[in-house]
Amino acid sequence: ELPKVGNSAWVKTPVDRFVLSRLEKASARPAVPATQTALLRRMTFDLTGLPPSPTEIDSFEKDCVRDSEAAYRKVVDRLLASPRYGERWGRLWMDVVRYGDTTASDGNFIMRQAWRYRDWIVDALNADLPYDRFLVHQLAGDLLPDKDPAVTLRRAVATGFLMIGPKALAESDKEQVKLDVVDEQLDVVGRAFLGLTIACARCHDHKFDPIPTVDYYSLAGIFRSTEIFGDLVRTATKWMERDLPSGDGKTKVRVMAPREGISMDLRVHERGSRHHLGDLAPRRFLQVIAGEGHAPLQTNGSGRLELARWIVDPKNPLTVRVKVNRLWQGHFGKGIVESTDNFGIKGADPSDPALLDWLAAELVAGGWKLKRMHRMMVLSNAYRQSAVRDGSGNPGFAFHTPRLRRLEAEQFRDAILAVSGQLERRLGGNEIIEKAFKVGDVVDKKRGVVSASTINSRWEGYKSNRRSLYLPVIRNGQPDLLALFDAVDANQVVAGRGESIVPSQAAYLLNNPFVPEQAGHLASLVREAASDDVSRLGLLWRRALGRMPVVEEADDALAFLEASGPDEAAAWRELCQAVFCFNEFIYLE
Repeated sequence: ELPKVGNSAWVKTPVDRFVLSRLEKASARPAVPATQTALLRRMTFDLTGLPPSPTEIDSFEKDCVRDSEAAYRKVVDRLLASPRYGERWGRLWMDVVRYGDTTASDGNFIMRQAWRYRDWIVDALNADLPYDRFLVHQLAGDLLPDKDPAVTLRRAVATGFLMIGPKALAESDKEQVKLDVVDEQLDVVGRAFLGLTIACARCHDHKFDPIPTVDYYSLAGIFRSTEIFGDLVRTATKWMERDLPSGDGKTKVRVMAPREGISMDLRVHERGSRHHLGDLAPRRFLQVIAGEGHAPLQTNGSGRLELARWIVDPKNPLTVRVKVNRLWQGHFGKGIVESTDNFGIKGADPSDPALLDWLAAELVAGGWKLKRMHRMMVLSNAYRQSAVRDGSGNPGFAFHTPRLRRLEAEQFRDAILAVSGQLERRLGGNEIIEKAFKVGDVVDKKRGVVSASTINSRWEGYKSNRRSLYLPVIRNGQPDLLALFDAVDANQVVAGRGESIVPSQAAYLLNNPFVPEQAGHLASLVREAASDDVSRLGLLWRRALGRMPVVEEADDALAFLEASGPDEAAAWRELCQAVFCFNEFIYLE
């Protein structure tokens, strides 16, 4: 039931009733509304990961003169319909599922087909695939064949989720390799889908949450009955790759996807050692949710499909809450539950349990459609508040207000390229990972095992102007800009981005060739678009910051240009580079 509020005129969507109810009970009031330009920039970055263009700014401002509310809704619908939406929210999903194009540090072999899973994520989100099917396809899409080969292919590609984690392939005990991969799969399924640290129960009963070791091995048996390796050669173990028919009925497509293995129930490994076996742990689900002593799975397969359907059962209290909490974090800066990957005893309590429950129920009631939930959140008045406090804000209720936050590393890089006019916006593809494969260290040519150990942060392939999403995720070899500005560690499940502030970030912006090069492109663009410096400054500020310069800024910039000598091109390049360093360019209000 929605809370009753006094100031119902403030309510734009049902979300606002929960926010306002809390504020009214505390005798507090909402923060001031964000400006139109700040709001357009905020929601464009939130929904697409890119800045608004001057054309989009002009269109929004003109529409606002006629009807600001209709203009705002029009922009939200446009952004959700953009293919950039899938790229933006696909990158956030990749954070959670530890996406990488290489295996890990012991060999760091290139997984040449991992990119297909990345592109599947983007396509699925753009198509608004219901979230329950989004999860089922990743866990068990290969077990849902279809008469249409193209559908069967897509569902198999989705199971790349089970393949992309870090793997210690140099281990000579190949059964241990499999069990370690199972542990990693359980960890990501638990934290990404259920908000539970299931992997903590590998060696002993969970120290805090009601997950006994027997439950760990019940779930581990499901994944141990799934085969992700194509061979078990002593060195350079090869992961599973296979050919599947494409939609045209003529060609085949190489995919990285698991197969059903030999069905087996594991015994509890005492203290985590496979050489010290305890009681049998029949394959089934977490007893704290599914019921103590519930019947084991009755299946000749691995049990992945049954597990997937249990996870997305509306009766499961965690899956939907974990997801809507991640959506809230994406738009407001932190989740209703701040520990988005841990809903256990050691996780944070929800700041508004009623709101969390209501959002979860709404996701299910709306057919598990994510775009509907995005729309509800960003259309709310809670979302439209200013992130800059005016002295009358509510620090105790800060989760209700979008937080001033720095652009994520990929957003920052992509914004520089977009503003300079150099961003290549083509969707999908694997050409850069193919470059890495060709220059990598060949370990086994016959089986196609190539190491990325020689690829470092300054590899030539990273100079591409494609969106950061499409740069290969080389574990332990990220490009400088992404590494410096806190891109995720692809060896881990990452629930939220960090924000470090270190001198090397400033040094990069001042000295790395990428920044002045893009500043040069931007300078050429604004100089060619207008004949006088005042008009050029207006275009520069509009492209980079989404607004016109204030008087003091324009005066300072004109004084700088006048004092810079006869090399007009160099002066404009330096000015554009300075704008890239502005806090307002780097931070999102």
